[in-house]
Amino acid sequence: MDEIPPDWDELGKAASVLGSAGKVFLDDSVSVVDIVKYFMEYVQAESCAECRPCPIGTKYLLDVLNLMGNGGEAPNDAVIQEVARTLKQGSKCGLGRVAGLVTEKLWQRFQDELKAYQEGQRPKTVAPNPGWQTIVG
Repeated sequence: MDEIPPDWDELGKAASVLGSAGKVFLDDSVSVVDIVKYFMEYVQAESCAECRPCPIGTKYLLDVLNLMGNGGEAPNDAVIQEVARTLKQGSKCGLGRVAGLVTEKLWQRFQDELKAYQEGQRPKTVAPNPGWQTIVG
């Protein structure tokens, strides 16, 4: 078997898909709610709109986050969880499915961040979740 050189151009010739992994580095002045809001804006811009859950669901969630950012009340958790479930199960592509997963996790694990966001207390420190790598400079 031929050895594959560690060169991106050559590697691209040898394999079309190897998978992906990424890390996002943020300082402690960034709110997880702002990250999710940014992601929903991205999905709105990049959605192919071939299925209805993705463009409708992410627009609804973006509207909810904007409302909360202005001190408004979010719908009850059951409504948000239903939108998240519909996105995860009904979207044709990974973009919509990930938007559902992100929403689900935001409402399950970051209620304190959501409350602070609603009260205008941002940016707020996002402590690492268990299992996240901590990088000390």
